[in-house]
Amino acid sequence: MAKKTCEHCGASMVEYKHGLSVGLVTGLIKIAKVKNPINIKQLGLTRNQWDNFQKLKYWDLVVQANGGKLKGGVWAITKKGLDFVKGEISIPKSVWTYRGAFLKYEGDEIRIHNIVDGYKFQDDYYNESKPRPDPDF
Repeated sequence: MAKKTCEHCGASMVEYKHGLSVGLVTGLIKIAKVKNPINIKQLGLTRNQWDNFQKLKYWDLVVQANGGKLKGGVWAITKKGLDFVKGEISIPKSVWTYRGAFLKYEGDEIRIHNIVDGYKFQDDYYNESKPRPDPDF
């Protein structure tokens, strides 16, 4: 299929489908750990995570800090993003975009464990722990 372009300006006239991937969710987990707006250069993202991080905004999981007015890649996790990382909500597996703007969701609702099996915050491990009744020393 040939890519459609605008006859006036040459802009791409196609819709793209994006799926929530391990790379995207791993980047989301990294920003969830800091909770405050941060320049994503400080997150230690892989090249793939860096290149695709902005796609998380299509699910309303992150926002550019200060309404996108700050330069240099400063992002913040949203409440929805944090709730997703905590496993409290589900979100659609895929999203459609047109020229960088959200169009619609598609697919089954998924939770974080469907993508990154077994992910937990350090506090979760502590809260799930229990004392050993008879230590084997």
